[in-house]
Amino acid sequence: MTTWALIFAVAVTVQANPEQNVGQVVGGVGAVSVSNEAGATRGGTTATSLQAGDTITTGPGASSLVSLRSKVSVYVGAQTQLRLQTPATGLQLVQARGEIRVVSNNIDGVTILTPAVEARMKRGILRCGITAAGTRFWAEKGSAELTSREQQAARQRRSVIQMVSFKSTEDQNAATITLKEGQQILYVAGKGFEAPVDGNPKDWTIDPQQMMVTIGQARSQATRSADASDQNTDQGDGTSSNGLNSQASTTAGVNFSLGNTLASTAASSGGGLFTDANQNTLSGQLTANFRGLLAGAAFPGNIHLVTGEQTYTFNDVMLNPSDSFTATKEFWSIGMGAVPTGQITTGIGTGTSATPDAIRIPHFGSFLVRLDQYGIVDPASPVAVGNQDFAVTGLAGSAPFNPEIVGATPLTDTRGPNQINDRATFALGELSVSQQGNNPQIGMRRSDQDRKIIKDANGNDNLDQVTPNADVTTFNNVAEPRFFPQVPTVKVPAAGINALSNIPRYSTSDNLRRAAFTTLTAEKLSGFANRTGQTRFVIDGKIVDITGYRGR
Repeated sequence: MTTWALIFAVAVTVQANPEQNVGQVVGGVGAVSVSNEAGATRGGTTATSLQAGDTITTGPGASSLVSLRSKVSVYVGAQTQLRLQTPATGLQLVQARGEIRVVSNNIDGVTILTPAVEARMKRGILRCGITAAGTRFWAEKGSAELTSREQQAARQRRSVIQMVSFKSTEDQNAATITLKEGQQILYVAGKGFEAPVDGNPKDWTIDPQQMMVTIGQARSQATRSADASDQNTDQGDGTSSNGLNSQASTTAGVNFSLGNTLASTAASSGGGLFTDANQNTLSGQLTANFRGLLAGAAFPGNIHLVTGEQTYTFNDVMLNPSDSFTATKEFWSIGMGAVPTGQITTGIGTGTSATPDAIRIPHFGSFLVRLDQYGIVDPASPVAVGNQDFAVTGLAGSAPFNPEIVGATPLTDTRGPNQINDRATFALGELSVSQQGNNPQIGMRRSDQDRKIIKDANGNDNLDQVTPNADVTTFNNVAEPRFFPQVPTVKVPAAGINALSNIPRYSTSDNLRRAAFTTLTAEKLSGFANRTGQTRFVIDGKIVDITGYRGR
């Protein structure tokens, strides 16, 4: 693992009010400070709690990553000042200067207020940078509604960006602009919204007075000069962010440009919404020989989550409606310590209810907890081909911070040298409960990510370092023209329960996992056992006796 240092500004510690807590700092590099509304400052170190009204300030070369309880994560770039507000209308990010990158899974939306523009987004990824040329936005995924604050008092009309393909339409209320991924919109004070030359679509502008689209109109010399004076920095995905400070997109192996939603639910949305540019590569090169491919060979595609599952069907148990066995598939995870009383969330769209359904595992100082909210497609499901259809970020880097587990200490995965992500199993479920016909079925699971991608520091996709997970049974070559039109095929892991090798079995698992299996079996078959008196079952060639394992 790469060794790296965190250097933070020395600051005065301020007592936080838990009732006003809106999130916390989850990572940072360089001089980062947090100040409250009274002006008192404290260091913006990892795990610093954030209160409504706090301002985050970063110095030259510094960056910070914060997770907010409103299902929003924000990357704060260098020399940036950002204030967190929570009025009755919802979360507001008040950006005074610098660059931010917002990852949102909040269906109620988040508002970014800059001196010149109000931007409102729901689910998606939006970047905003304030430079000498103006205020620049681009939606990496999803869409944003932009309103000129200069005209806001007089007109309530908005322009909308959607990063799919270029077209323009207009109606009497608003101008709608659809851009290709990587294109940007610039707001120049007193002039309105403009888009830079792309080479394919023509120049276009939106008149802030009339809110009308003009195609083919040359941009002003002042705007061209301002653009030319900006420093072009590469985004790592082949696009340019004229004038935006995107340093620290990878810093010492830790990727702070990735967002992590502190969400207990996530939208299932076709097309890999939230699939971050820093989690994919158009080429990439293998770090070592892999299944007939030599080190240095191309291995394009996204990072995916994969799950292997070994299910055990109780063929001698015929369920009765009075047994109160679950009608839908449930996912259970193993946590360490006392049984939790508050909600548990993960960074990949799974979590418990506000009051978790938890079961103590006798004799082990640990517990089972049900993931009541499972907002993604189960990677062990045959329909989860490539796992493209759910929201997940933060898996890149040599030490991925996602899935971030909040509210519990997970039982981490330590099985085998090829394990990449030691918290994925907790986030996606260590055990499952379902029915096969009229018979109960309990599964043991293991989850992981299918590869590591370390982005090239200079943004060259050909030099991205890719390390596939050797436990993935099959990588298929799949055409993905919508999201990878530049390459004929990308590498996608096989779907279904056999996508991952080294799947745990009852007979070969450690004592804690076997006790967890037995405890869950005792809980789920308690109605059947009371009705029939049967308490012993043969699982994987071993006798499982549920007597004494009721853990509630």
